[in-house]
Amino acid sequence: MGNPLYSYDKVKPKEDWLESGMVCPYEHRIDNAPMEGGPGRCPVFGHDCPGGPNQVERCDDEAVWRRISSKTT
Repeated sequence: MGNPLYSYDKVKPKEDWLESGMVCPYEHRIDNAPMEGGPGRCPVFGHDCPGGPNQVERCDDEAVWRRISSKTT
Protein backbone atom coordinates (compact mmCIF):
# COMPACT_ATOMS: atom_id res chain seq x y z
CA MET A 1 0.00 0.00 0.00
CA GLY A 2 1.19 3.53 -0.71
CA ASN A 3 2.31 6.13 1.76
CA PRO A 4 -0.70 8.09 3.13
CA LEU A 5 1.46 11.22 3.40
CA TYR A 6 2.46 11.05 -0.27
CA SER A 7 2.29 14.51 -1.87
CA TYR A 8 1.57 14.58 -5.59
CA ASP A 9 2.50 18.26 -5.66
CA LYS A 10 6.11 17.47 -4.81
CA VAL A 11 6.54 14.66 -7.35
CA LYS A 12 8.07 15.83 -10.60
CA PRO A 13 8.53 13.70 -13.71
CA LYS A 14 12.05 12.55 -14.51
CA GLU A 15 12.96 14.40 -17.69
CA ASP A 16 15.43 11.78 -18.97
CA TRP A 17 13.28 8.75 -18.12
CA LEU A 18 13.66 7.13 -21.55
CA GLU A 19 17.43 7.56 -21.54
CA SER A 20 17.50 6.11 -18.01
CA GLY A 21 15.75 2.93 -19.17
CA MET A 22 12.56 3.63 -17.23
CA VAL A 23 9.09 2.78 -18.54
CA CYS A 24 7.48 6.07 -17.49
CA PRO A 25 8.47 9.54 -16.23
CA TYR A 26 7.17 8.77 -12.73
CA GLU A 27 8.68 5.31 -12.23
CA HIS A 28 11.33 6.76 -9.89
CA ARG A 29 8.60 7.80 -7.39
CA ILE A 30 5.64 5.48 -8.06
CA ASP A 31 6.41 2.97 -5.28
CA ASN A 32 5.19 5.34 -2.55
CA ALA A 33 2.06 6.50 -4.36
CA PRO A 34 -1.35 5.45 -3.00
CA MET A 35 -3.20 2.49 -4.54
CA GLU A 36 -6.77 3.73 -4.53
CA GLY A 37 -7.59 2.99 -8.17
CA GLY A 38 -9.74 4.96 -10.53
CA PRO A 39 -8.92 6.64 -13.84
CA GLY A 40 -5.44 7.69 -12.65
CA ARG A 41 -4.35 4.15 -11.81
CA CYS A 42 -1.11 3.11 -13.47
CA PRO A 43 -1.70 0.06 -15.69
CA VAL A 44 1.90 -1.05 -15.17
CA PHE A 45 2.64 -0.51 -11.48
CA GLY A 46 -0.90 -0.44 -10.03
CA HIS A 47 -0.41 2.73 -8.00
CA ASP A 48 -2.23 6.01 -8.58
CA CYS A 49 -0.07 7.86 -11.08
CA PRO A 50 1.40 11.14 -9.82
CA GLY A 51 0.80 12.49 -13.34
CA GLY A 52 -2.92 11.75 -13.10
CA PRO A 53 -5.32 10.35 -15.69
CA ASN A 54 -3.75 12.35 -18.53
CA GLN A 55 -0.38 10.69 -17.91
CA VAL A 56 -2.05 7.28 -17.76
CA GLU A 57 -3.57 7.96 -21.19
CA ARG A 58 -0.13 8.88 -22.52
CA CYS A 59 1.26 5.65 -21.08
CA ASP A 60 -1.17 3.78 -23.30
CA ASP A 61 0.89 5.08 -26.21
CA GLU A 62 2.27 2.23 -28.33
CA ALA A 63 5.89 3.36 -27.88
CA VAL A 64 5.71 3.09 -24.10
CA TRP A 65 4.13 -0.36 -24.23
CA ARG A 66 6.77 -1.51 -26.71
CA ARG A 67 9.42 -0.36 -24.23
CA ILE A 68 7.73 -2.20 -21.38
CA SER A 69 7.55 -5.37 -23.47
CA SER A 70 11.24 -5.17 -24.28
CA LYS A 71 12.10 -4.93 -20.56
CA THR A 72 10.05 -8.01 -19.66
CA THR A 73 11.17 -10.34 -22.43
